[in-house]
Amino acid sequence: MRIVKIIVCLLAMSVGTQLSAAADAEPSATAVMFYEIVRSGDYVRAASMFDPKELGEFRDLLRIVYENPNVSDPQQIEALFGPDITVEKLNAMSDSEFFSTFLQLIFQQLQASGSFSFDGIEVIGSVPEGDEKAHVVIRQRLGWGENSVEMMDVISMRLIEGKWKLMMKGDMKGLAAAIRQSFQNG
Repeated sequence: MRIVKIIVCLLAMSVGTQLSAAADAEPSATAVMFYEIVRSGDYVRAASMFDPKELGEFRDLLRIVYENPNVSDPQQIEALFGPDITVEKLNAMSDSEFFSTFLQLIFQQLQASGSFSFDGIEVIGSVPEGDEKAHVVIRQRLGWGENSVEMMDVISMRLIEGKWKLMMKGDMKGLAAAIRQSFQNG
């Protein structure tokens, strides 16, 4: 259970700063839009704003958790994805649904603790990288109980079929890889 708490904290810090892009908005406006969607608790819509290829890669990293009978455990699946989630349900989900289920559990746990809040975002600027990538620099304020934390971050986006989509950050991929490794090592 200790590893789940560590994962929750790391993911919350990472996802809290992961601002994606959507429909035909400019990257900066899209970053703000995504922040509001996450803040509202619409994790299905939030997950749909990620690059689909990167959602698939994230899921592939965690596949060992629920597809390998030698390491899969219903309690571990519940700890990572929530109650009433089974291997069958995980297999039936799209990559976007899989990620939104993961996000939803993390934020539900944070909200249940009463100690986490999104307190604001400020876009500092945007840097294009060619025609199909952009990087948005943000300042985000998070609340942890009575404490407030201000963090700078860079949100990378890719233009896919005319829409800006979030590129999965290295720390999110690292988190999934760490979970995978813990299951591989038993």
